Amino acid sequence: MQAAESGPEAKPAGVETGARGWYTELKMIRSRRNRPKSAARAVDLEKETVKKLISEFKTFISRGSVIDLAVGAMIGAAFKSIVDSLVNDMISPLVGLPADTNFAELSWQIGGVSIGYGAFVSSVPAFFLMAVVLFLLARTINATRTVGDRLKRHGEPKAAAPAERVCLYCTAEVAE
Repeated sequence: MQAAESGPEAKPAGVETGARGWYTELKMIRSRRNRPKSAARAVDLEKETVKKLISEFKTFISRGSVIDLAVGAMIGAAFKSIVDSLVNDMISPLVGLPADTNFAELSWQIGGVSIGYGAFVSSVPAFFLMAVVLFLLARTINATRTVGDRLKRHGEPKAAAPAERVCLYCTAEVAE
């Protein structure tokens, strides 16, 4: 390389000077520092990273809220099958009784394609039934949290003090 300047501290051509040169040099030093020295060290770093990831995942899973979420998802799936059965086997036939039709079998034939709109009509009440149940469940949970928060802030409710009155003759306090 050719020197850009002459003298004892001459820099090669193309090397930046000033603050920008300092920043570039610092980036190079940092990249060299973080680079593993050997392939064995790279494997060790990878193993450490995987162990740390597994440890964090175990901590995440062992929290009560995650387990509660998993249990809630399973119960929700079971409840969905109950609601679907209720709608398909009881509500839809009762609604279709005056028209003497079964909604699940209603479909349009367009060309060689069958569009089953009856299944959609049957799923709408199932959706609304699930929405109402989830709303009531969320409302109950929020109400219990509100009561719990009040108890945490104010402590246990105090027992009502016995009512006392002042005697008109001797001016002493008398329990009622």
